Amino acid sequence: KSKKNYKWIPDENEDNKKKVFDLKPFIKEYNMKLKDVPKDIMNLNHNFTIEDYKKLSRKYHPDKLSGKQEFMYILNGIRYHYKPNEQGNDETWTK
Repeated sequence: KSKKNYKWIPDENEDNKKKVFDLKPFIKEYNMKLKDVPKDIMNLNHNFTIEDYKKLSRKYHPDKLSGKQEFMYILNGIRYHYKPNEQGNDETWTK
């Protein structure tokens, strides 16, 4: 097989990009090893897009035959690293 050559195109907001999510302590928490994590999840960590996250979350959903709950924890950790939940408190709610 031949490797594809991809040219790196700098992003306008390169300074605003977050650093790559460190999976090692996250994976250790679930008693897994780095080699147990599928390559497509590792690729998502280096090149995050919400579309790829949605595809992988459908692929590795725990209700699917191939899904493992640990993979979803890792996917969600990656997602919250790159796209944190920015929903604030709802001041209209009362007890």
